[in-house]
Amino acid sequence: EITNHVFRSSLAALVIFNIMMLTHWQMYVCIQLLCADAFM
Repeated sequence: EITNHVFRSSLAALVIFNIMMLTHWQMYVCIQLLCADAFM
């Protein structure tokens, strides 16, 4: 039961980390697109 709890905790942390990275990547792409539009 302890290992299951640790597994769930690490899994939740991994999911949160992935969402954060995805959001960061989306923000980066949006900024790049805005900059491209501004320079065009």
